[in-house]
Amino acid sequence: MDDPLTDNSEDAIKLRQAESRAKAKRRDKARDKQRTSPYSRSNEFGNDKGNADLFRRPGTSYPEESLKGRSPTLPRMFTPSLNTTVERRATSASIATQKVTLPTSAQRKPQDSSLGSSSKTVKYIPNLLERDYEYKNLSSSSSTFLVGSLNHNLTFWKDTLQANNFVLNVISTGYLIPFFKNQSAAHLNNNISAIKHPCFVETAIKKLLDCGAAIKCKHCIPHVVNPSMVSVNVKDKIVYTDASSFAAAGYTVETFKKVVHKMWTHEEKQKSSTYRELKAVLITLNSLMKYFHSRLVKMYTDNQNVVRISTAWSMNAELQVSAIEIFNLCVQNSISIEVEWVPREENKIADFYSKMFDFDDWHISDIHFKYSNSLWGPFTCDVFADSNNNKVPMFFSPHWCPGTGGVDAFAYDWSLYNCWIVPPIKLISRSVLHLSKCQGKGVLVTPKWTSSVFWPIIWSLIENSFHSFVKRFIEYKQPRGFFQKGSDPNSIFLADRLSFNVLRFQFSYWKDLQTIQNPSLRDFASKLPNIAEASKSKNTVKKYSYAFKRFSVWCSNYDLCPLPASVTTVAVYLSFLIQSEVSSSVLNGAFYGIKWEHDLNLYSNVFSSDFLSIVLEGGVRILSKPVNKKELITHDIIKRVIDKFGLSINLADFRICCLVLLSYAGFLRYSELSHLKAPNLRFYDSHVEITIVSSKTDVYRQGNVVVIAKTNSDLCPVAILCDYRIVPIIWTSI
Repeated sequence: MDDPLTDNSEDAIKLRQAESRAKAKRRDKARDKQRTSPYSRSNEFGNDKGNADLFRRPGTSYPEESLKGRSPTLPRMFTPSLNTTVERRATSASIATQKVTLPTSAQRKPQDSSLGSSSKTVKYIPNLLERDYEYKNLSSSSSTFLVGSLNHNLTFWKDTLQANNFVLNVISTGYLIPFFKNQSAAHLNNNISAIKHPCFVETAIKKLLDCGAAIKCKHCIPHVVNPSMVSVNVKDKIVYTDASSFAAAGYTVETFKKVVHKMWTHEEKQKSSTYRELKAVLITLNSLMKYFHSRLVKMYTDNQNVVRISTAWSMNAELQVSAIEIFNLCVQNSISIEVEWVPREENKIADFYSKMFDFDDWHISDIHFKYSNSLWGPFTCDVFADSNNNKVPMFFSPHWCPGTGGVDAFAYDWSLYNCWIVPPIKLISRSVLHLSKCQGKGVLVTPKWTSSVFWPIIWSLIENSFHSFVKRFIEYKQPRGFFQKGSDPNSIFLADRLSFNVLRFQFSYWKDLQTIQNPSLRDFASKLPNIAEASKSKNTVKKYSYAFKRFSVWCSNYDLCPLPASVTTVAVYLSFLIQSEVSSSVLNGAFYGIKWEHDLNLYSNVFSSDFLSIVLEGGVRILSKPVNKKELITHDIIKRVIDKFGLSINLADFRICCLVLLSYAGFLRYSELSHLKAPNLRFYDSHVEITIVSSKTDVYRQGNVVVIAKTNSDLCPVAILCDYRIVPIIWTSI
């Protein structure tokens, strides 16, 4: 099991799993065992080792006299009585108090069940309130420490709360640490940190003495004197670097060391060892720049040439360029650097990191990435990458490297980005789960391995389809040149023609609304599509729907994807409409109809490109025609219409007169007139009020009232409207 060669073998893994199951079964059996409450622990161990383990448990402590004078036959797990009181000598660890009552074991008397009744509980409330008031008065003092506040209220704990002797002893004299045996006397000197900061130490000790948290011992020296220590935030950084034949590495000396690692490119592998060692220093500085800013950095390397070049430069052009880059980097960031040589035996950790080989640094070819970026981009974060293969400026890497946005992608929130996710095979499952937890979106590239452990996470065996969070996918059947070479020359992803298919998913969580199980939430979610469509009028939504259908038909003729469409596809379609000499309104309807569908399906990134807006503006300018202004409707034209139809008793003629006069007097559209009904008209002696229920300019349906006054002339719209109400009655009587 401890052999490093067989530690990861299948038999070793099965053996560890069997041991874990056995331990879990024993824990479950012990947990299910019924215990009386309260209960006392019984000594079931027959040997001294078991007794000693139980003896060390907190809850029972012994004074020095009882330990020294104990009879050999006395059992080690003896329980003293509840009222045992002993005197503690000045040789113990603390002499702040001289009298101590021996703490009891964990055993307690069963509480009286009647204590929980309301009749006996109510009488404690005034005392509790009084003690709470006293506590607030004490806490309002200038001291931040409430030294002795518990001891001050000892009678309350004893008489009112009726605490047991163990609690009372701890309150009155403090807790006595149950040492197996007393410590030998020790007087330790202060640490170097306390010696370097004497002013801070003196000030801190004075504050403790002033508030009573510490006592100054003048006449008796404590049994054990512990050293003082000051925690100092050290600004200086100590770094070790090393380079192997295939990677550079470095790390900082601190509690949580930061590890820098970068695989060499093919060209860098051909360089000399001195070049690689010097480059490792530069890479480490560049990777941890924000932590080294305005600090002294002590660099340790096992290459003596690096030390010499960093101080005396080099006649070699390549080495001189690297040295100048280090110098400029330090000057720009106010870094003071000291490079020192150490033997290889003292640089084993950096040497270990430099010999780590990254087998998973293969990546997608640039042409396939650009195509995905045009479909579903722009991508804002490359989740699994390094400085050699990142596709976008923002990326996460497994170790610190130049340009990285952070180490360990799973420590970040992916919902802040449109993610490009090409994980190692072993991290596909974790990547899908993390993306789901973050409710993010992105594109995941995986091989189509249906027998792999990650396949059930993205494929539903029950529905025989991908899970709902998969918005869309593209399958490449044994593609050529899809993956690019990494550090491993024998990777299966570098074959000229892959022996497996590759899947590219787009994740979106709009479809997750269908998977909500809570009935109330499901009801809320079901209304979201209607709420989204309500942002436009019904006619506008219908117009956009027809425009997108025409775009979908055009895409199907050329085997193009209409949703999500790439920027190129939409631009070519707009060019097609412009060359077909459609009207500018049709061109605008097509553009905004396609944009509307993409916005509803969370593909708004497609229309974030300014190029499409430029094409639309150019098309509108090309298709625009001179405006032919309509002739004005004058007063004379209205008078001729009334003279012709106003004296007729025909209902249709009167309707023409009313429509013409109302639209002329109230500046109304035909759509507003055609929807008028009798309840929308209110007649008064001096005017008539017309309520416009629906209007193109009334976007939020707030309603509008138009007031038309009487004019007492032949062209009075109110008079004509009154006559229009009478005509049907006359026509019916005839």
